[in-house]
Amino acid sequence: MLRALAVIAVLAGSAAGEPLPALPVIHAPSVEPARPTIVEVFAGISTIFPGTEAGSLGLRAMRTVWSAELSLDLGIPETKQTVEVWRGGATVAVCRHLSLIGLCPIAHAGWIRGTETAPLIAVGGRLEVELQIKHWLAVRTRFDGRVLVTSTAFEANGVTVYETPRAEAWLGIDVLLRIPR
Repeated sequence: MLRALAVIAVLAGSAAGEPLPALPVIHAPSVEPARPTIVEVFAGISTIFPGTEAGSLGLRAMRTVWSAELSLDLGIPETKQTVEVWRGGATVAVCRHLSLIGLCPIAHAGWIRGTETAPLIAVGGRLEVELQIKHWLAVRTRFDGRVLVTSTAFEANGVTVYETPRAEAWLGIDVLLRIPR
């Protein structure tokens, strides 16, 4: 609108025989479009050193370079002498993404079952590398280091057959599918 008024004023001035003034330049502020929140579901497998394997399902929301996720995992039972040990729980991670790499503090709350059921709580960190295959599909590998806050020991016939370690290292791979909006 202002530009149209300026053109009219210039034309009116040139009709009166006056020299044409320069048109004013109006700069509109550039507005960067907001990046939408991306929501993804994922499924994966992971293994602890040494031994236990687990499957996980989760949900992740990403906004710019940050993401938050919640995953549920269930371990494959392992037999320690005469005791079958099960474990499962939920993990929460908040990640800062630097291109392909993500760095995340994590918290895990769950249970471990052998001769009895006990709580399993751990905190730690994650290093992940993610490869975007399509706009709706990605694959990531992750390395989780956890320190267990709780400790549990299972006994059979008065002998300790299993004891939770103080720290755990998990290696996993996940497939992420973007939920269309």
